[in-house]
Amino acid sequence: MFRQGMAAAWRAEIVSGACSRGIRRKIREKISMENLLEIKHMRKAFDELEVLKDSLDDMIDLLKPGGRICVITFHSLEDRIVKTIFKTNENPCTCPSNFPVCVCGNKPKGRLVVKKPIVPGEEELTKNKRSKSSKLRVFERI
Repeated sequence: MFRQGMAAAWRAEIVSGACSRGIRRKIREKISMENLLEIKHMRKAFDELEVLKDSLDDMIDLLKPGGRICVITFHSLEDRIVKTIFKTNENPCTCPSNFPVCVCGNKPKGRLVVKKPIVPGEEELTKNKRSKSSKLRVFERI
């Protein structure tokens, strides 16, 4: 796996071997600018994931009994966050597994409507190719 910016440096090294000194300097400036933009983009993406983590628990708390929250994810990181939060709210017990009875007192907030995520069918995939990576998860408040 490449470190961040390593691919850009590798490209610059290949190109700079065939260029003059002035052009090499311009290439280095462009590569460093690409790296800065890449870092900025990654920070923005991780900020969005933090917002998802913070707000999903609040949304579950706002649901009335019997209310459902449906989340469609398009990326594995998003899906992992949603799956973890839904499972934590379904079984919030923090007792060790070898305890015969729960003593922590944490009560479940709801349940997963379907254990596995709902993925697009063949018909949806033929109509919309971008739906290939989407997953739908549903949580119901009790």
